[in-house]
Amino acid sequence: MRSYARLIQFGIILTAALVFIATAVKSQAPSAQVWEYSSATGSPNPSTISGILSSRTTSSAIICYATAPGCRVEQVTTSSEHDLPRATALMMAAGKLGEQGWELTSATDVATNNLREQVLYFRRLKSDSK
Repeated sequence: MRSYARLIQFGIILTAALVFIATAVKSQAPSAQVWEYSSATGSPNPSTISGILSSRTTSSAIICYATAPGCRVEQVTTSSEHDLPRATALMMAAGKLGEQGWELTSATDVATNNLREQVLYFRRLKSDSK
């Protein structure tokens, strides 16, 4: 009978030690990562309006910052008087997001009503201050 009592005491002590160790290890584990998301949508090809003496090239893109109520939208536009190499608004939007610490995760083409657009998807770790 005495050996059973010692065995039960040993089992209780061992269980308590394992629970204590598991609690200590869990408290030191890194917290779960929380991400925030955004997208940039625009045409990869700028539109050109030609006049008699000059031409104007324009493009626009929309940046969507995902929030709980929906999308916080920011418009990016670019315009050029000459047919020189130029940045499209979509690339300007991607550059802006990159400077803010956003990471490009995927890209896709979307075609609606004979209009081809590209959608670039971004993410970044959500900071504690937000």
